[in-house]
Amino acid sequence: MNTLGKYKILGALGSGAFGTVYRGVDPVLQREVAIKVLQPQWAANAQILERFRREAIAMARLRHPNIVTVYELENLEGMAAFVMEYVHGNTLAKHIPSGGMSLRQALPMIEKLIDGLTEAHAKHILHRDLKPANILVEQASNRPVITDFGLAKLRDMSSMSSGAKMGTPLYMAPELWDDGEASPASDVYAMSAVIYEMLTGKPLFAANNMMAVMKKHMDGARLDDLPDRSLRNALLSGLAIQASQRATLANLLAGLKAAAGGGAVQPVAAAPVVPTNAFRNAAQVVGELIRIPAGNFMYGDDIWHPKQTCYLPEYYIGKYVVTTAQFWAFVKATGFKGDGHWGSGNEAWLKSHPDHPAVKVNWDDANAFCAWASQKMGLGIRLPSEVEWEKAARGTDGRTYPWGEAKPDASRANYDKSYDLENLSRVGSYLAGNSPYGCADMAGNVWEWCSDWYDDKKSGRVVRGGSFDYNEDYLPCAVRINSIPSVRYISDGFRLLASPFS
Repeated sequence: MNTLGKYKILGALGSGAFGTVYRGVDPVLQREVAIKVLQPQWAANAQILERFRREAIAMARLRHPNIVTVYELENLEGMAAFVMEYVHGNTLAKHIPSGGMSLRQALPMIEKLIDGLTEAHAKHILHRDLKPANILVEQASNRPVITDFGLAKLRDMSSMSSGAKMGTPLYMAPELWDDGEASPASDVYAMSAVIYEMLTGKPLFAANNMMAVMKKHMDGARLDDLPDRSLRNALLSGLAIQASQRATLANLLAGLKAAAGGGAVQPVAAAPVVPTNAFRNAAQVVGELIRIPAGNFMYGDDIWHPKQTCYLPEYYIGKYVVTTAQFWAFVKATGFKGDGHWGSGNEAWLKSHPDHPAVKVNWDDANAFCAWASQKMGLGIRLPSEVEWEKAARGTDGRTYPWGEAKPDASRANYDKSYDLENLSRVGSYLAGNSPYGCADMAGNVWEWCSDWYDDKKSGRVVRGGSFDYNEDYLPCAVRINSIPSVRYISDGFRLLASPFS
């Protein structure tokens, strides 16, 4: 083929299931172009023809340096085609070195890709097939350009039913495998998978067949091969199994910048998915929730964990740990017994101390309560990660204890007593020990379950905050210890977290 309509054809750039892309020249404007032509065998298929037209319309609505520009939609010699910007370069898939890039090397390109995808979302356009093969890298400038919106969905247009899952398996969000609705969060997941591949030189998951890939997506990523915790946390925020728990693009970028040492970053705040009054009304089930604003904070203390700056989006956390009264309400409502009977051997004491922490609760018990509370309140309730717990405890100034730098004393915390239920204090008894946000008892009284594994061996779950039977060495906010998740101790309790992304 030497010509196509008015365009001189220089050669084929690539071919897919539905179309072929040619490199050409516009003789009138004297510029190189890329021409995507629908394969002739699909010309009579109204659904495929509409999908092809939709791709052109979606791309034409976008004007952004990191999204390929569509010039016009044409019928060229009886074939549906659209003409677009020619990017002289290669795909990101071929641009990524075998060992991946450092975060500092990749970040300028990541920022531009996120900026382009943000623009698409602002125009109510979802990509739905983001992957390295659909990103071009301009040879002269290293400019990344998102292309191939073949599966794009204009969210204000009626959606098309294809009868099949849409997307590329290695980058498809869990909800898409489960026939869920595509959303901006689905693109965030794919973007996070692309970033992981940029940094490691390998796909997020490797498996021998599609069903094995699906299972890995549904089970969730771990990213244990990323040694930097803040980088791992940033990417995991974009790879959350539940779409509602995923970070926004702005928050994903902010977390990556913080991991790269970019200092304090203030992303565009996302509008909460859950109405604020839903949090206010939570008190009847889980007690008062405290808002922890989005932003950076200093995590670790170089003793229990290396210091690093972490970014977290906004969330809400319990002012107090869950009380015995609240947990008894759950037990009565559900008949919950766990693998035995909650409070076995201590029922009388627990029932007579309704305003004390719910103890003798193992990690699974705590998660069962969270699931019940989520359903009852219509909110996403879960255990906090240890990073979320630590920010709520110490704020943003890097203080040692929730109250500051002063040494612990009996006015601030319950600690250094014998292992006896009678030494447990009522929640909120130590106002002088409150955190900067007003969270109570985050040092002493009871250890608090977090969602994290303690180490890569999965030897136990993290508990935070010290307890009545440990000494003052365990009261600093950064202290983390290992607790067996199946065991019910009288010094282990839990605090709840709710988030606009939960």
